[in-house]
Amino acid sequence: MRMQSIIKTSCGAALVVILVGCGDTEGGFTSSGSTGTNIPSAAHFSLASSEAPAAEVFTGTLADSSTWVWEVDHEVDISITVGDNKNIKVNGGTVHFAVDYGLLSAANCTLDNGSCSIKWYSEGFSQAPLDNYATITAWMIGEESYYDINDSGNFDDGDIQSTDTAEPFLDINHNGTFDTGIDVLIDIDNNSTFTPADGLFNGQNCTHSTLCSPTTRIPIYDILYMNMDART
Repeated sequence: MRMQSIIKTSCGAALVVILVGCGDTEGGFTSSGSTGTNIPSAAHFSLASSEAPAAEVFTGTLADSSTWVWEVDHEVDISITVGDNKNIKVNGGTVHFAVDYGLLSAANCTLDNGSCSIKWYSEGFSQAPLDNYATITAWMIGEESYYDINDSGNFDDGDIQSTDTAEPFLDINHNGTFDTGIDVLIDIDNNSTFTPADGLFNGQNCTHSTLCSPTTRIPIYDILYMNMDART
């Protein structure tokens, strides 16, 4: 089920999450060999819950989960899987989390063989969002992704950029874009303003004639929506 509008009274327009970390998403990956970059890739940063599989719906993966959790302290496992641009699992590095409803067992976790996890707990009906959906965003520092069409090992004029990543946020109205006054900014660059995608490739090994950004590391993120009323 795709989730629609969510509004949480405790997430006002003035709320900004200020942390150093990051995230975006595109899909899964397979582990092979040992010649990866070990730099998290925006295309291989995938958030999921134990209640239901993820469903990719925009440039970042919006994972849709359904569960009946109106009781207090219902527990759900939240996991993140991370690979690099060579499709190799990433080891080490900290993944950060933010949520608009519920409690987390930890604010971050450290990658071990490409994954790590935390737990999410419900707070009961009185604290719930109006449309029954909880939103979780995970992020860390990484790089954007591309299709290496000519197999050169670099992002060059023969390749296609597959992600162009903006600053992470809690997508309160679930439309895949940041809306001032509705969504919650995760202010990685500490400028109190949402930073959009720059239209360039932010990553290492860039030799493209026009698309190389001087910034090679950026926040990448993924967003998980959980439907807390499985009866719908």
